[in-house]
Amino acid sequence: MQAFARAIIALFPPEDIVKMILTVILLPILFLSLFLVGPTLILMKIPLAGPVELKYYQDAAEKINREMQDVEEPPWTSLDWRKLVAVDAVLFQQRFNLASPERAQWLAEKFTRIVEEKRTEKRWDSEKQEYVTKTVVVQRYVTFDEVLQELGIYDKKQMVENYLSVDLSLLANVDEGIDTEGDFSPVEGNFTWPLPGYYRVSSKFGPRIHPVTGKNSFHRGIDLPAPRGTKIVAAKDGIVVGTSYSPVEGKTVVIKHDFGFTRYAHMDSFAVTRGQKVKAGEKIGEVGSTGFFSTGAHLHFEVRPDNKPADPLQFFR
Repeated sequence: MQAFARAIIALFPPEDIVKMILTVILLPILFLSLFLVGPTLILMKIPLAGPVELKYYQDAAEKINREMQDVEEPPWTSLDWRKLVAVDAVLFQQRFNLASPERAQWLAEKFTRIVEEKRTEKRWDSEKQEYVTKTVVVQRYVTFDEVLQELGIYDKKQMVENYLSVDLSLLANVDEGIDTEGDFSPVEGNFTWPLPGYYRVSSKFGPRIHPVTGKNSFHRGIDLPAPRGTKIVAAKDGIVVGTSYSPVEGKTVVIKHDFGFTRYAHMDSFAVTRGQKVKAGEKIGEVGSTGFFSTGAHLHFEVRPDNKPADPLQFFR
């Protein structure tokens, strides 16, 4: 063995041996660092809320702004819904499956609290014909910093500001609204729509800007936003060949059919087990937001004829 090692070393100049050793040692360390540190950095800068959750905060801010627009004193400054998202990204530690319309409204109302503040001002006294110093009481709304202090996250203000600096339109086109009848009207024949009652497609098959990384990528399926816990059903008769969890796609079910496979990712829970036979329309799990690449409660759905990704929408036309 020693003779073999010496023979190998003799084939390389000394400086190449050093490079080879450093490469063997450093490459795994670098790869591990990118795998562990990269996701952490993204989690600290991008609010992982999906279109359903973002709509909660937008609606809450709009409601508050409508109610406050007729208030004369103190004057109201419009509440930006993005502040609510950034605050809850910290308070929820990115677990936006905890978000709800009631929660968003509660948070928005925090910004309407009025406080009294004493100020010392110099005013002209017409009787004395001179400026005199007076203490006056003025009313104002709480500042953003005061809200952070009240919620106990002022020490995490920089993290909140990081989230505020993100263009949330990358995560969802909130201005279009979120509803249960959206971009697509499925025609069910050979396939059953995997999310009964929810037809909005928030991200279609093909090239796109990735909602988490912000880079060009290829989307191998479609994303269907829906509230956490919504029933997911099998798109076609088949046998469950996988129920697994991955850090990227979260809880995922894979079903084998006569033509290939269907995949269902970012699920909250499973209702099937590996090896189980299922019928089209049978419940296989519930919508969630599991996995690092989930930006909120939705189903990522793939159709793979011969195990090659194809546009799922073509099977419902």
